[in-house]
Amino acid sequence: MAQHVMVVDDERSIATTLSLILQASGYEVATANSGPAALRLAESFVPDVLITDFAMPGMTGLEMAIELNQRFPACRVIVFTGQPQVSQPEQARIPKYRLLFKPVPPEEFIRAIRSTHPYDGLLPLSRKPEALCVDDVESHRYSIARFLRNAGFQVAEAATGRAGIDLATKQPDVIVLDVGLPDINGIDVCRLLKKNPETAEIPVVHVTSSHFDEDARDEALRTGAYDYLTAPYDLDQLLARVRSAAQARFLQAPQVKGRRLA
Repeated sequence: MAQHVMVVDDERSIATTLSLILQASGYEVATANSGPAALRLAESFVPDVLITDFAMPGMTGLEMAIELNQRFPACRVIVFTGQPQVSQPEQARIPKYRLLFKPVPPEEFIRAIRSTHPYDGLLPLSRKPEALCVDDVESHRYSIARFLRNAGFQVAEAATGRAGIDLATKQPDVIVLDVGLPDINGIDVCRLLKKNPETAEIPVVHVTSSHFDEDARDEALRTGAYDYLTAPYDLDQLLARVRSAAQARFLQAPQVKGRRLA
């Protein structure tokens, strides 16, 4: 019998794409987009493995996993997160669970599902994600690039929109793009990237210390940006959004059609 895997993420595109990849590898998969919905679904689906995002509104993935573990103690738990660290609530704990930090390649999810070793926390990933940081202010660019490198990314840097467009052809997993660039407005850079089939699927996270109005944010998202953060933003929030964007990118590449991942 195929293992039952339940995928839970409030970002529907990630849950759906990961579900398709797992189905192509022979698993029975059900998806939910919140903790309460997952608990309701589990009563009929009865998962062997739970794969859940940590940061979800209302109920975190770990809180949901703790409750699910009480109902189905044989269900193995894989938590993936963009947060720099995860702590369990003191009132209840899962005996063993696997923790993965975004972005997670699809093959790593499958490796975690198939693992015969005890689930004992952090599972190291096979490759570093790649980010492109585009900002004309050298101190800003240096600071963000260094922060992302310390978080496990390989980072390329560009000081202008045109240089960023050129470097985007090297296919980074995510682009952190300032809005107020000197040569091409960052929103227009994003628009050009999305019009080019070679770079259209690379997620763009805008950061800005000058364009605070909702109109600019709405325009950026309509153009195809993954997210839009205005200063002062929390660095943990920036890292979480960059990791989530890279996670979406990691799941795009191997979109499996009729074949199984190794």
